Amino acid sequence: MERGRSRKRVRAGRLLSKARARRYKGAGRHIYIPRTREALTCWGYMQAMQDLSVLADEEGHRIMGACPPEQTTTLQLIQSFVRYARAHRTELQGNAVLAVFRALREAHPCRAEHGD
Repeated sequence: MERGRSRKRVRAGRLLSKARARRYKGAGRHIYIPRTREALTCWGYMQAMQDLSVLADEEGHRIMGACPPEQTTTLQLIQSFVRYARAHRTELQGNAVLAVFRALREAHPCRAEHGD
């Protein structure tokens, strides 16, 4: 990080506006992402959330408390977040990571029999 510059915290509402404003096109392995700072920030943020979503502790419990299939795409995670954010607008003032965690838990709950 550059000296004298602080990292900006991503807010859930801002992430939603970036996700909605950018129309990602395509399917499968071929997705068009507009070459704008906002679109690339949203995409990169959600790729990081995708990486976190499959991590598990030594007992096999997902650390995010959500259990999306490992083959879930970044676009599918963005769509899950947008659906959640539209239904829970009051939660968009806080940190984006909390809203993304909640969105993924709602869209991909872990099955109770595995103790996740």
